[in-house]
Amino acid sequence: MATITASAGTASLRKAADFRIELPHQPGQAHRSAAGWTIDYKLQELTGGLARAISTVPDQFAEKPAFGSPWHYHDCDLQVALVLEGSIELGYRGDSYARAIKGDILFIPGHVLHDVSAPSADYQVAEITFPGSFGTTEATMPPRDVVTPAATLGPSAAERIGVTDGVIEYRYPVAGGLDGRFAIRRLVRSRVDAFEPGMRSHDDAWRFTMVMQGWNDVDTGGGAMRAEAGDLLVVPEGAAYVDLGYSADYEAVQVRMLAQ
Repeated sequence: MATITASAGTASLRKAADFRIELPHQPGQAHRSAAGWTIDYKLQELTGGLARAISTVPDQFAEKPAFGSPWHYHDCDLQVALVLEGSIELGYRGDSYARAIKGDILFIPGHVLHDVSAPSADYQVAEITFPGSFGTTEATMPPRDVVTPAATLGPSAAERIGVTDGVIEYRYPVAGGLDGRFAIRRLVRSRVDAFEPGMRSHDDAWRFTMVMQGWNDVDTGGGAMRAEAGDLLVVPEGAAYVDLGYSADYEAVQVRMLAQ
């Protein structure tokens, strides 16, 4: 079996349970200030401020049926939110709302208005934003007919590209003039294509792979570890890790920061 040596710039598996913190009050971010416990994957430190990732914790919304935000936008280039469990109501246009459900992706370029409310009791969401600095500005509701690049993307919005190492790769559209900087993929373990363990690497600036269900066993330099739902595999350009295996029900969403 191939092995790798840990050094600066290596791949890193961010286990959600290892990054749970109590979220402090955030003035000016009303929809986050009472969020309580959260998971902060500490990507700012890992990426030199290029990216940030956080996630809610199980049962965070069990007693918050009236949770909601005012209309707002974020001071960033891109926010990609991944619904890990449950559902939530979401609006990108005035007086126009729909529910995002488990497995959906919320694609929200920076400075684009949106509103969230009415979470299910089991709602959990993770988000990856670029850059690592991140702010929120409240605003008034936009017109119903506003043109917006923001979208809720279900699994069916992704186009199949092919199969690599026993994993089917699907490509999501990237709007808002961001397609030259970012790529978003859905990864699904094939039931018919063989998997062979081996060393992996890539030539993107960064790849962030969030497990949505099932598991993936990897070795990033310190021995075998299991990436499960809510865990984040972070791989910088040129870094190698050993891919050891997948569960039959494995699915993940991968957000790529492309090399410029």
